[in-house]
Amino acid sequence: MNPMSFVIEAKATFNAMKILQTVIEAEMQPLADIAEDVADVARFSIVQAPRKSAGQLSRGERKEYRRTGNLPFQSSEPGTPPHTRNGALPKSIVGAVDRSNQLQPAAVAGPTGRATFNQTLEFGGFTSLVGRRYAVKPRPFMQPALEQESGRALAMFEGMLNDA
Repeated sequence: MNPMSFVIEAKATFNAMKILQTVIEAEMQPLADIAEDVADVARFSIVQAPRKSAGQLSRGERKEYRRTGNLPFQSSEPGTPPHTRNGALPKSIVGAVDRSNQLQPAAVAGPTGRATFNQTLEFGGFTSLVGRRYAVKPRPFMQPALEQESGRALAMFEGMLNDA
């Protein structure tokens, strides 16, 4: 008996740019995960501001309380994450990948919008309100979140390097 032989020809086409883009996206996913995790930790560290009790009011606050019937909000202690009155600060915190440099993408996390006031909360400084200047002690929320997540981020990248 003769062994039977045959030839199979196949043509394949592929989109090199799409394959490259898919590989780049896969490599960026861990960066996006880290940025979003840092943003989540920062968001959840900011809690709703409690109202002051009547005994904690300053003279001006008592006058305003008598006029409106509303107790003012209590500020967080310096060195702790800030309180929120309406949820705007935690809602403004996002995490993403900065792709402006394709060779060196970066994970970024932080608040959007009123950047100067967010920096004042994070690092301390001065702010003006109704024509008066106030000193604000630091109430960090992003730095502690980054510190909390940095160990996990390093472990993730070590795992990626070991798999490569």
